[in-house]
Amino acid sequence: MYKIKSITSSALLVTLSIQLFSCGYLIHPERRGQRSGQIDWAIAGLDAIGLLFFILPGLIAFGVDIASGTIYMAQNTPRLGADAASFDLKYSKQIKIDLKNINKETIAAAIKENTGIDVDMNDPRLKVYWN
Repeated sequence: MYKIKSITSSALLVTLSIQLFSCGYLIHPERRGQRSGQIDWAIAGLDAIGLLFFILPGLIAFGVDIASGTIYMAQNTPRLGADAASFDLKYSKQIKIDLKNINKETIAAAIKENTGIDVDMNDPRLKVYWN
């Protein structure tokens, strides 16, 4: 009888630990406070897994993530798929720069001014296309 209680307690502990770490509140603390946006289906899926094991932890995870806003994608999150060809232009913004003074520094300054994001123009992953 003691062994069955021990196995049950261990299984319950493992399941609740997995559910605790699948909560968006802990995985993405930078998203706290958002009230709307595109749902992050990875977080919603992890919360739903909690519903499969135990109803109460799954409901709590959904409730915490929705109330805190961590179930939503962060604003200005790039929506890129497996390759850059899947980039959705509705999330892009055109920035106009004076062509007489165009260089890496003016491009980085324009991006910083319009988005607040610092861009390392020497990053080998960055691709810049000129028209």
